[in-house]
Amino acid sequence: MTKVIFNGTTYTLPTSGANVTITSANGKLTINDKGAYSYTSTTTTGGKDTFTYVIADKDGDTDTAPATNTLTITVDDIDYTPTVTNLGPITINDSVSANYFSDAAGSITGNNSFASSGSKLGGNLTSNGVAVVVTQVGNVYTGKAGADTVFTLTINANGSYTFVLNKPLDHADKTNPDDIITLDFGVIATDGDGDKSTPGKITINVKDDGPTAVNDTSTVNPSTKTVTGDVTSNDDFGSDGKPTQAVTKVTFGSTTYNLPADGSNVTITTTNGKLVINNTGKYTYTSTTTTGGVDNFSYVIKDKDGDTDTSATTATLKVVVDDLDYTPTVTSSAKTVDETNMNPNTSVTGSVVANYFDDVAGSITGNNSFTSAGSKAGGNLTSNGVAVVVTYANGVYTGKAGTSTVFTLTIGANGSYTYNQFKPLDHADKTNPDDIINLNFGVIATDGDGDKSLPGTITINVKDDGPAIIGSTAQVDESDMKTATPTISTTGKVTVDFGTDGAGSVNGNNSFTSTGSLLGGKLTSKGVDVTVTQSGNTYIGKAGAEEVFKLVINADGTYTYTQSKILDHADPKDPNDVITLNFGVKATDYDGDVANTVIKVNVLDDGPTTLPVPSVAICVNNYEDNVYLPTSAYATVISMTADTTGQGNQTLKLVLSGLDPDWAFTPVVQSGSSWVPINLGTYNAAAGTWTLTLAPGENFDGKFYFKPDSNVDLRDITFTATVTEDGQSVTQSDDFNIIVGATDAAPMAMMAMASEPVVDDTTATSKVVSKSLANDNLPDYASVVETHDATQNAIDSFVHQTSSSSTVSSSSSTTTTNEVTTHAVTTVSMTDELQQTQHQVA
Repeated sequence: MTKVIFNGTTYTLPTSGANVTITSANGKLTINDKGAYSYTSTTTTGGKDTFTYVIADKDGDTDTAPATNTLTITVDDIDYTPTVTNLGPITINDSVSANYFSDAAGSITGNNSFASSGSKLGGNLTSNGVAVVVTQVGNVYTGKAGADTVFTLTINANGSYTFVLNKPLDHADKTNPDDIITLDFGVIATDGDGDKSTPGKITINVKDDGPTAVNDTSTVNPSTKTVTGDVTSNDDFGSDGKPTQAVTKVTFGSTTYNLPADGSNVTITTTNGKLVINNTGKYTYTSTTTTGGVDNFSYVIKDKDGDTDTSATTATLKVVVDDLDYTPTVTSSAKTVDETNMNPNTSVTGSVVANYFDDVAGSITGNNSFTSAGSKAGGNLTSNGVAVVVTYANGVYTGKAGTSTVFTLTIGANGSYTYNQFKPLDHADKTNPDDIINLNFGVIATDGDGDKSLPGTITINVKDDGPAIIGSTAQVDESDMKTATPTISTTGKVTVDFGTDGAGSVNGNNSFTSTGSLLGGKLTSKGVDVTVTQSGNTYIGKAGAEEVFKLVINADGTYTYTQSKILDHADPKDPNDVITLNFGVKATDYDGDVANTVIKVNVLDDGPTTLPVPSVAICVNNYEDNVYLPTSAYATVISMTADTTGQGNQTLKLVLSGLDPDWAFTPVVQSGSSWVPINLGTYNAAAGTWTLTLAPGENFDGKFYFKPDSNVDLRDITFTATVTEDGQSVTQSDDFNIIVGATDAAPMAMMAMASEPVVDDTTATSKVVSKSLANDNLPDYASVVETHDATQNAIDSFVHQTSSSSTVSSSSSTTTTNEVTTHAVTTVSMTDELQQTQHQVA
């Protein structure tokens, strides 16, 4: 409240809250800027004071029609009814006199006699229903009701006495508040020589104490249309006290309503309203009119011993109903929208409710006030960095960022409203995709006669739209690292939805973990701890100074993972146990909201499964199982090529066992056009073994010379190749014999053994060749070759090797031609020649 106007004078109310006093002919009004007031009447003749006031809302708007905002004070004609205050015990001082004639004066005392008469309740002397017993001790009469002293009479020797009444006596006449109970106390005079007088008495007349009712006035509260009170709150019930059932009847007009003793309510209906009252005196009056009026009710009260007010027609309850020109009220409303649901816009509807009371309904409109609060970027209301300006026209609030409409709020006259949002607002909390900006739109209700409500608010809570990002999982297999510069790589993409806030960026969030089959529980490469860092949009994992892997994340969410060194896996029994690398990635939308996810790269182990794995080639002289050497001469037995280049973390162990310690054994490698001995591997003559271990990336290409020390053959020489990787090993072996002193015949020339035409489309052709070759202990070979002319399809051919024996007695073959019209020619030949057989052990 800003000011009050009375009789043409404007009183400005201090914003400090200090009171202002306005004096009129009828009284004084004390009021402050909060609207709290008190009014004190200074007249008994009655009157009315009307004060006009102006109010303001939080942002300083004032009521545009202050002349209708009034405070009316009605001062009734006050006809005071005197009251009697209960001052406690009643004391009477008086005296009796004695005539001692010519004798010497003596004294006056009580003679222990007492009587009562008059208007005694039930014919007995009682106080609050308890019998009063009177005794004399010394010169004092005492009347007690139980333990309570009701009265005392003290008699002095000279005849003076004092009567004190401490408690009320129960009088019989309920209609007479002054009916009398008479108390007679016996006294006697004794002269100087002991003569006693005839008994006299001191009589005390105790008048009853009736209640006194005082008029009441109440004014109906215009906001609630009710007034409550208690008609006995200002009544005097005297020394008898107020009973529970204090009000016995109420009269309105010519009708008297007796109030039930059980305390139930009685309703009295008038043209202005309804009075509900019970025998305690408590009442509620409800107005049913807005035109104003006065209702007067008279009531009768009684005290505890049943006395009633003798002037009941003057004890009234006056209820004043002013002409109620109601000010409407409007309730506020709040709704929530989520920018996540903008496709292409988001909207919400609601309503505010106005109470026009008994006035004619009007309309609800905006009052051109707007504020915003909550999680605003930079403390300001913006959209994509542009300030939002809100205006109001023709029932519509419009928020614009430059020329772009960000939102509208349309308010209907009945209080319904629709909020539409077309562009996102810039929220402040980057860690919360649902932080809220509050938009507060002012509304006001106006009733049919122009009264305006205090402003209400439509609040729209706008939740942010955070980005959404879905992680990705990729896989690489270290088994693919088989080249001279071993690398494996994979690509993928995380799925990002930036929502209505618009695109921002995708990059790493500088978080990395590894899980799965980690050797020793940690991420290592060849025993060295792998440390992962993020630089820009790239994660790099290093073991010492060596790069092991890297992940490059692009702005569009695509990524590339590249691995150049193996990782140490834990399970030696599983060649495909998995280490999972978890790279943190985040999506940031236009206003800075962040969503996080993970790119998972599953790295499968490169464990050997079957051999051959490395490249190892062994050439054994002459034939597959037996090697023939001259006695005591160096000869090449084995040519070997072996390497681990491109084989990841593999090692290759080569072992020759079963060697004779007395034989000469020399590894040689080629140098130019010559073969030279080399100190390679470990030759254990006593054990008869030679061992060579190739580390990852190493190779060997050489020969082995043997020199027997006798004509004794060397049997069951074993060649073993063992591949080891990540604690896993796979071994494959082969064996051969060295035959000392054996020779071989010269190769035989190829010769045609038989030739004849065959009808290919009718029968199969079988040729049997029998030929005894030289007795040289070497295997012999028979070759069957089928030929045909140019018009025929291809015909199968093969080589058949006989078993090793001194004589090859026969060999055979069967061939079948396709259906053709010409004849095929089958040629069978036999050869005996020196062969080299290659064993591939890998």
